[in-house]
Amino acid sequence: MRTIIKGSEGDKMENILNYVRLRQDISFQMSPFNVIDALILSDLAYVDWNNIVKDEKVDLQRACRQYFKMHTPEEIQRKYVFSNNVPNLAKEVSRSNRLKTSP
Repeated sequence: MRTIIKGSEGDKMENILNYVRLRQDISFQMSPFNVIDALILSDLAYVDWNNIVKDEKVDLQRACRQYFKMHTPEEIQRKYVFSNNVPNLAKEVSRSNRLKTSP
């Protein structure tokens, strides 16, 4: 059983992760872009996208997958000491069709 401390960063992130999981197949046509989608993109701004996003367009789903191919779990853990959940969010987004392309 997992205990969630209300008001903590973990609480916020767990809710975001649940949102991505639950809405992964719901398009922006079915449910328009909203503040939670914006929050997810804001959190993903902390990911180091160097050598993934270059001159050509890359959808977010593919960029997230590429990120995990380029970095070991140890590198990711060291890089995101301030928020261990950012990589978890990127992992969930890599499976989500909703956030694959922008609205």
